Amino acid sequence: MAIASEFGDLTVEPEDVYHFPEGLPAFETEDAFVLLEREPIRPILCLQSVRTRRLKFYCVPVKVLCPDYVLALESSHRDILGLAAAGSVPDESLLCLAILTFSQGGATTANLLSPVVLNRKTKRGCQVVQTDSPYSCVHALQPAGQESSQCW
Repeated sequence: MAIASEFGDLTVEPEDVYHFPEGLPAFETEDAFVLLEREPIRPILCLQSVRTRRLKFYCVPVKVLCPDYVLALESSHRDILGLAAAGSVPDESLLCLAILTFSQGGATTANLLSPVVLNRKTKRGCQVVQTDSPYSCVHALQPAGQESSQCW
């Protein structure tokens, strides 16, 4: 299938499409996305809508920002992602992404409170709004060369 993105017109195989049965909050009708990765902007990834060219989310794996990040999945999230009702989830099957926000003042933040979670095996995804979490939806990214020991 062909999709249009800011990276140009792309041919995407159906098995590369992530399905979001409930869409994303505020974009409930958008239920199919592809994950685009381009070397010049790594580790930033682009979650591109298959249907709407202008709808895309720039993301970064949460483990890049917070290596000790703990994802809490409720049973409804597990169902959407096609996971077993209980038990641990192998790290390699899930990709947990923080959506980035770029402000006009130059500050970039990441949403660690409500990550987008992709199951690489089932090709299903959802945004997991975590309750009672220590993480922030406006996690400040550190300038290059500065390290932070905090995740929120």
